[in-house]
Amino acid sequence: MRSTNPREVALIFVEYARKIHAKAVTTDPNFLRISVACGKIEQWLEQNYPTHVILDTNGVSFNEEDPRTRIIRKEQELDLEVAKKKRLEDIRAGRSPAKPPTSEISKFEVMLYVGGVLALILGLGVTIVYLVFKLVGDD
Repeated sequence: MRSTNPREVALIFVEYARKIHAKAVTTDPNFLRISVACGKIEQWLEQNYPTHVILDTNGVSFNEEDPRTRIIRKEQELDLEVAKKKRLEDIRAGRSPAKPPTSEISKFEVMLYVGGVLALILGLGVTIVYLVFKLVGDD
């Protein structure tokens, strides 16, 4: 079974769209509609799963032969230059350079969230049992 993830499913759709487009006859009155539909499938794939992005076990890399990769590299270089200039300006102005925010959650926070959820579930359970005994209780 080739459809193991959404990207593979999209590639299968494109494969069949290309086969359909190859079989389409130019004298067919719906040829233009078929071509447009096949083109939309190709565009959707390229928009959602760009071909110049390579996903592998090491992470994300880019196809160096694709011109879009040069644009991405230029944008990354410009972002680094802007960040360096801002850091130099901060240092010259006597401000401490801004550190990037970290999104790590400590073990204490996780335990706090888990404890809160357990307390909520326990409280709801006790309330439900109390209400059941109160409503059904000895009359």
